[in-house]
Amino acid sequence: MNSIKIFMIILTFIYSATINASENSLKDGNNPKDKISIEKYFPLDENMVLHYDSNFGPTNYITKKSGGEYIQEYQSDEFFSAQNIKLIGNSVFITKIEQEVDVLLFISHSISVTYNEPALLLPLSLELNEKWTWHGIEYVDEKIDTITITGKLTGYEEIKCKAGTFNCLRFDYEISKASGKLTKFTEWREKDIGIVKLTADVSQKGFAGMMISLLGYDDIYFELEKIDIL
Repeated sequence: MNSIKIFMIILTFIYSATINASENSLKDGNNPKDKISIEKYFPLDENMVLHYDSNFGPTNYITKKSGGEYIQEYQSDEFFSAQNIKLIGNSVFITKIEQEVDVLLFISHSISVTYNEPALLLPLSLELNEKWTWHGIEYVDEKIDTITITGKLTGYEEIKCKAGTFNCLRFDYEISKASGKLTKFTEWREKDIGIVKLTADVSQKGFAGMMISLLGYDDIYFELEKIDIL
């Protein structure tokens, strides 16, 4: 009888330990089916300035609010990019992109990109390994192209850079167009900061491909160096 009691106590202990471990795993968000809130990884903080090391030299990032949209600006001595961001429901959309790059001393190239409707960039609630896709029409100055944006929340990765060590969420994107242009890029984002690291592999077709070719780059990268709070 005592042996049966001891056996039952051991079973109860093992069962309780298993349940507790399972609950802790769920609380830590280790279950790949748990929804992760992405909102803090995409802050739109007008009081924060991010400084990056990049192919284009030291680059600053700021956010501005304009009406019902936000404008995210990247600027270096030879490169400028601004994208208009709009929050619709529980997702981030792009409505416009403007870019300009100085390729020679007195020569610069610029483009303006819009869409037939806001282009889905990022849902703000995702599971690990979840994918999303948006199809639409892109207007690059006076040229029209069909575009598909595909994204994936790949997982957590530790990123070390001059600004520190961060436990980031990794997002992989692919932008393909009917004209044959293809861009693949990866963002590593940290809570309350945003992009810690970005790399992009750009097709040699189109403005972006021409830009990196003229500048002598094989790809594009940004790595966080410093954070300033205004």
